[in-house]
Amino acid sequence: MARIVLLTLEYPPFKGGVAEYLGGLRNACDEAGHEFFVLAPRGVHGEASEAHIETPFFSKFIWPRWLLPAFRLAQRVRDIKPDYVMISHVLPVGLMAMIIKRLTGIPYISVVHGLDIAKPKGIKRWLIKHVLKRSALIICNSNNTKRIADSYNVGTDSQVVYPGIVPFDPIVSAREGYRILSVGRLVERKGFDTLICAMPNVLKKCPDAHLTIAGDGPQREDLEGLVDSLDLRESITFEGSAERDRLHALYSRSDLFCLLPREIDGDVEGFGIVFLEAAMHSLPAVAGGSGGVSEAVQHDVSGFVCDPTHSDSISDRIITLLSNESMSVQMGIDARERVLENFTWDVTAQPLLNWLQQEKVSVIIPVFNHADELEKCLESVFIQSYKNIEVIVVDDGSEIPIVNDDPRVKLIRQENKGAPAARNTGFRNSNGEYVIFCDADVAMKSDMLQRMMSALHSSDAAYAYSSFYFGFKKFAVSEFDASLLKNENYIHTTSLIRRSDFPGFDESLNRFQDWDLWLSMLEQNKKGVGISEVLFSVKPRKLGMSHWLPRFAYRFSKLPQVKSYNDAKQVINTKHSLHEA
Repeated sequence: MARIVLLTLEYPPFKGGVAEYLGGLRNACDEAGHEFFVLAPRGVHGEASEAHIETPFFSKFIWPRWLLPAFRLAQRVRDIKPDYVMISHVLPVGLMAMIIKRLTGIPYISVVHGLDIAKPKGIKRWLIKHVLKRSALIICNSNNTKRIADSYNVGTDSQVVYPGIVPFDPIVSAREGYRILSVGRLVERKGFDTLICAMPNVLKKCPDAHLTIAGDGPQREDLEGLVDSLDLRESITFEGSAERDRLHALYSRSDLFCLLPREIDGDVEGFGIVFLEAAMHSLPAVAGGSGGVSEAVQHDVSGFVCDPTHSDSISDRIITLLSNESMSVQMGIDARERVLENFTWDVTAQPLLNWLQQEKVSVIIPVFNHADELEKCLESVFIQSYKNIEVIVVDDGSEIPIVNDDPRVKLIRQENKGAPAARNTGFRNSNGEYVIFCDADVAMKSDMLQRMMSALHSSDAAYAYSSFYFGFKKFAVSEFDASLLKNENYIHTTSLIRRSDFPGFDESLNRFQDWDLWLSMLEQNKKGVGISEVLFSVKPRKLGMSHWLPRFAYRFSKLPQVKSYNDAKQVINTKHSLHEA
């Protein structure tokens, strides 16, 4: 199970959708057996505990104010020793996470909500792109937010984790007249002014209708002035900021929920958890169709999704629901059933939980003077459908040092010691449950790691291998055959190996290191599982070990290449007593 440290500026009992979302996410991870620690500024937490650690996030005297605390946080994180750091505020906490990753090597997961990545421009957008690019995973609260995150084109895997609800049985209260409820912070984007302007038309058809607005914010005075100008004081009540019990009471006595978020200069509603809360009380909704709202409310099923700027169409939808009791009741029932089926935390958190439960694969690439091939190799690694990977490139003393500034790659340099030593160095610096040694001239198919992982999970094998192309020639493999392996090396180095079964490469060998590896594992009764499909290709090159001769050429034992081959094979035969077999 994973150990996670969350760095956040908002967390319960801090109020707001972000805090509530993070609290639910943490609870879902806890329930699944993951360890979850929260680091937050003083004043954000309620009761302190081992999982709630208050610490300074900002300096009073040094600018940027987050820079110095980032180093302190790095030490906190190092003490906890998590598998991942999780951040919820791309700026500035994401910048702190980049420093922490550089100092500790611990990868981080970015949680984004919509507004935080949609609105920034210029230097802020540039910084966000770098934070997202260096993330191990991006968590988005809706598909709309995912589209915004993906527009940064950073190549990082992104997953939608909707806000969730903890199921409860609502208190049933007596309802009087036609009661409409709206809940949210009183800011321009929430569309309370449009809702207020729709009320005169609603009152013409439903004179007993009454709107309650729960929430507070900078627009309250303007909204109250609008109510006065429309002479609606008798029909609209401003509840102000309401505690949870009071909110539940307001939901329970209402007939309809209405909130009309709209986009203003990139400021957009990420999802709208209040729509789920209303649905749990069996309230149909009239919703403004911007951002992720159309995912929280299903049009014509749990309510109506409208143009949030068109008060006439909004008033028509409100009237339809208030004046048609059977439709309103059925939509409320459907809304609650939809939430219970699709939006409880055990359902919504599943993409993250699945990702956390993926066993990590360490892709280790030894390189000697093959920078051009490395670029294409890395491209094939980063398009893998299996996402929980770490990439380690070992520059084995290249004459022109390998340069790679991709944050997804850990680059290690050493003096030239040969491929086996480079692979062993990469292994010692890796932490995946599985490892694959991939030479720079290898190009993987996008489902290669997923296929090999599936093969290992469905067998008791120690490693998985596949057919491959070497240039235009296909090297086909079949089921594992120990007798055949003792006669010839038919398994390529690029095979997925369980970490616990890997004995290390023999650094004294100049050739057949991979054959030696498979034979050493066979002597420990560790076998492989073959995949007949071609899952990767190797680009022939003049230098290095990646070359082959036609089979008939090996009849001419005096050819230098054939003699070298036979001498190397004799070394393997002697080491593993194959001449006695």
